[in-house]
Amino acid sequence: MTKRIVSILLLILAFFNIPSSYQNTFSQANVKLKLIRKNEDIFIQILVPQDMQNLKIEIISEEGITKNIIYKDYFTTKKYAQKKYNEFIVSNKGNNISETDIIKVYNKARIIVESSISSIPSKYIIDTERDGNGEKKSIRIMTYNIHRGRDKIGNSNLKSIAEPIKYYDVDIIGLQEVDKNVSRTNFEDQLKILADSLSMYYYFGSNKSFLKGEYGNGVLSKFPLQDSENILMVGKGESRGLLRTTVLIDDNKKLNFIVTHLGLDEEDRHKQFQSLLDYIDMYNGELVLIGDFNVTDSDPNILKIQQRLNDVGEKTNYKYKNTLNIFKNEYRIDYVFTSKAMKIKRYRVEKVQYSDHFPVIVDIEL
Repeated sequence: MTKRIVSILLLILAFFNIPSSYQNTFSQANVKLKLIRKNEDIFIQILVPQDMQNLKIEIISEEGITKNIIYKDYFTTKKYAQKKYNEFIVSNKGNNISETDIIKVYNKARIIVESSISSIPSKYIIDTERDGNGEKKSIRIMTYNIHRGRDKIGNSNLKSIAEPIKYYDVDIIGLQEVDKNVSRTNFEDQLKILADSLSMYYYFGSNKSFLKGEYGNGVLSKFPLQDSENILMVGKGESRGLLRTTVLIDDNKKLNFIVTHLGLDEEDRHKQFQSLLDYIDMYNGELVLIGDFNVTDSDPNILKIQQRLNDVGEKTNYKYKNTLNIFKNEYRIDYVFTSKAMKIKRYRVEKVQYSDHFPVIVDIEL
């Protein structure tokens, strides 16, 4: 009996004294690092299991000196190889990071991965503002919260949503509050119905499973779409997403296009804005960011985006034109942002009565 107790104690001691190198190897199997290079900037994408929602990141010089400690409590959720991960993004913008450094990532005071930044698998993003040589082209863009194809009193009018798109000959449309095969809207695949009626390319980003179907954002485009992805953003309330795609305008022109619909909870929305800012920094070549942000432009998070991108409504003196289709409404919460180099030709809010929002239409020159 005594020998058995001693054996059990030895096993327990062995378990709690696992060599650190073995711990790190085991942890790294569940963590992935990806590196994106864009001009002089680098972005490190840290993919971790979904139970990890807070990270500490240490940046250490090749001489072994700690250069920076970064805490991250906001993330997005993405799918790689049919498996979902939480993704944290760290960039060298304001963080004193170079490719010769070492990165150490901790969760709950335990190191989960350690790597030299130069050895992380990488890809390059071409900044189209610098490298595009194609002829300048004017395109028309719309953002529209379609309220699941219902007007503000609940009447079904999905077919009417296509009317302003046709009438104004819009090239690329970002839609919010889109149902797909949901029982409340007669199991309509709403984005496909619109795409078929308009003869456009489309991509649907599902943010939540809902009433036997899905609910989220969508893109319609006259031009082909490439590398489309839907990125889920952190939040305690309703799931929110960031739909990103590359629009192939022609052989020489590509446009980074992002559609989003941010949450109603202030704390959730602040973290969603932080994630959004990370993606803006990564993909700010020729970029258009549109959507329903659920805040007015006095919100400090909108001001941060305005520092990086053109707020088209503000630049064209339509700052105070409301986009909500409700009684006594003076609120602009639907936005079109573009990269700074884009020339804005026209901005309008069309007062059509097909939703509880109005569509915003913008003409820009690439």
